[in-house]
This record gives sequence, structure tokens and C-alpha cells, in this order.
Amino acid sequence: MKKVKVNINKKAQQRLNMIGKEVRLMSSLDHKNILKLHQIYRNKDQNHVYVFLEYAEHGSIETLLNQNTKFSLADKLSIIKQISRALRYLNQKGFVHGDIKPGNILVDTNGRVLLGDFGSAHPIQKEAQDLGSPAYLAPECLEIDDEDFDKEKSHEKEDIWSLGVTFYQLLFNSLPFSGDSVYEINHNIKSNNIIIPSGIPANVKELLLSMLEVNPEKRISVSEILSNPLISRANDSLVNLPTPPKVDAVIEKDIKYVKASECFIDSSLQTYLLRSLKKSRLVLAFEQVGEGIVNFLKSIPHSCI
Repeated sequence: MKKVKVNINKKAQQRLNMIGKEVRLMSSLDHKNILKLHQIYRNKDQNHVYVFLEYAEHGSIETLLNQNTKFSLADKLSIIKQISRALRYLNQKGFVHGDIKPGNILVDTNGRVLLGDFGSAHPIQKEAQDLGSPAYLAPECLEIDDEDFDKEKSHEKEDIWSLGVTFYQLLFNSLPFSGDSVYEINHNIKSNNIIIPSGIPANVKELLLSMLEVNPEKRISVSEILSNPLISRANDSLVNLPTPPKVDAVIEKDIKYVKASECFIDSSLQTYLLRSLKKSRLVLAFEQVGEGIVNFLKSIPHSCI
């Protein structure tokens, strides 16, 4: 569960509008590699918005990398395959994600990869209003004030660049382009100073460079990625993963509800969960992740208990 504190002012209203946009998009998406939105609840008294999301037991790819998880090449290719499938679906729905990076790619207990955080998503034919993380942004996004930048062009290849940066990070545990500012990052990209360490297969290098093509018109498309033999033959799930963290929750079978300590769930939210989510035949699990915050862990049908 994602909890967002909202104060009633102009900035907060903008934040609410952004949350609303993200929620509306996520609620319209249904794909096995896209994080599902289950419910949204706003506590008007405390000015909090609670967004209930599908639980990914392993957390994000970023977290796994920070934990020194060693992904096999097969799993790295599987990540690219699964996210490419999510992007193809998103493009078919007319949208660009806008913030592909390891922190927004999650993994569940079955090795299924899930794309999350749609706060920077925008229609394919429109420029992004909320830019994603600079280190992962495509060069054309870093030059939106350039007179040659065509705002009416299709922008789906922005995500391919970001996925390429993510692929590079998976392969070499570093970023291909970095800098202390957007200007410096853009300068390094334009200088074409990408360093490919030795030791990777030639076909993997070729795929990586095709994703990190500065010219979006020459950059590989998501369909071409999925038809690449490396990707088409890749596994549909990750196979070499560490044991996920344990869920500390108590099942109350009489009400089919799983809860954390009451001090971490305010009474109005708890009432909402019992009345509303129980009706949707979900079993809820929570985990304390910080003061005043609970994390939605998973949902399972009553019949599974």
C-alpha cells in the first residue's frame, strides 16, 4: 500500500491531481507484467490517500541490486522481455510510461516482473509534463526546449532508451551516462562516450547499443526487441532469486481479514477495509514499513483460506 499525505493547498491539489491521473490510468490497465491497483481510499480527516497495490514479495530490482543480488544473464534478459511486453501493451493503450528504471520494476514470489509507478506516464502523442529520473531519460526528453523537438511526434521510444539504461545497469552495475546535472548528463550522451566493458556476448552488446541509440528514429522498437532471438527465447519469469522476506501478519479467519498492529492503521481506514475490501472478496495483509505507514502485501480469494 502506498500512503500519501496531502495538505489542502495549491501544491497539494496539484499532487492530488497527479495521483488521480496515475490512479485512473492504472485502473484501466490489465496486464500480467503491470502492477495492479486494487483500491484507493482517502481519509479526509487526516488528509491521507491510501493506494492499495498488488504485492511484489521481492521488492524492486533496485532493492535487489542494492542487496548485491547476482542476476544471471538469463534473468537479465527475462527482465527486459517482461518489461518490453508491458511497454507494448501500454503503447497499444496509447501511453508511454516515462520513468523506466530499476526502482519502478518489481518482482513477485514467482519471478514475475511488474512495472509500477505511473506518475510520469503520458499519451504517446504528447510530451511529458512530469519528467522521470534524469539519469534514465532519453536524450530527446532532455532537450524539450530545442526548436527541433517535435511535440506531436510519437514518443514511445523514450521508454526504450530508459529500458536500455536499465539493461546496462543490470549488466554492469553502473550507469552508462551520469552527471551532476541534466545538462552534464545530456552532454555525456551527445559525446557518445558509452563504455561497454568486455566479457559480454556480441549479440547482447548489439541489443544494448540498439536500445541506447541517440537518434530515436534509429532506436530499436519494442516489437523489434521482443522479436530479437535473445529476448524471444528468454524465460517468462526469473528463476534465480533469493528467498523473499517473511510476511508478519495474523489471519482472523472469522472475518477473513489479515491486519498489522492497529496503531499503524487509523480507525477509519480499518473500518473502510473491513466494510469495502471484504466485499470484494479480498484477504488483506499488511506490514509495518515506517512510522504511521503500512504496506499492502497481497490479496487472495476467501476460498484459499
